[in-house]
Amino acid sequence: ASLTNGAASVFRIGLDRAYGASAQCDKTATAAVAKIMVEGDEHIYILDSDDIFLSRLSAIKKRFESYHRAYNVQRAGIESYGGQDVADWAATQAYAAGAETIHPTRQAKYSAFMLLWQAAAEGRLHIHPKFKPLIEEMRVFEVIEDGKSDTGSGQASIPKFSHPRGGHDDYLHALVWAVYSMRTVT
Repeated sequence: ASLTNGAASVFRIGLDRAYGASAQCDKTATAAVAKIMVEGDEHIYILDSDDIFLSRLSAIKKRFESYHRAYNVQRAGIESYGGQDVADWAATQAYAAGAETIHPTRQAKYSAFMLLWQAAAEGRLHIHPKFKPLIEEMRVFEVIEDGKSDTGSGQASIPKFSHPRGGHDDYLHALVWAVYSMRTVT
C-alpha cells in the first residue's frame, strides 16, 4: 500500500530467457513493474530488473514467486523463445489467467516498444539508477528502418528494435514484455 499510496495499480513481471552459457553471452533477465495511476495518468515504475544465473528454471520460479509475494503480481509476459517451460509452470500459478506467452514478432516488438517509448517520452516511466544494466541497454538501443515487415504478413515496413552489434538487450526485453503484458489493463 505504501508504494501505491492507495492509488489504482497493477503489478506485472517479464522474462527474456537465454540459453545457459550462450555463445553470445546473453542473460536470462526478469523484470517486475507496476502501473500506478498518478493524477489520472498511468505511470510505470520498474521495481526490479535482474538476471538469472545460467537460466535455470528453478531460479526463474523462485524469482517469479518472490515477485508474487512482494507485489501480488497478476500477470506475466514471457517471451516464447526458450520460455515454454516457464510458461507451462506459470499457467499453474495464482496469476495463471494473466500468464502470456509472447511471440517476439516484429509487430509484437513494435507494439511493446512503442508502449515503453510513449511512457518514457511523456515522463511516465520511472527507473531507479541502481538498474545500471537496464539503463545501459536503453541508452544504446537502436531502431532500424530496413524496409521489412513480419514474414508473410503483407504489412508495410515495421521498424526493427535491436541492440547494436556486440551489445545486449536482455534486461530491456524483460522490461518490455512486462509492460506489454499490461497493454489491455487500465
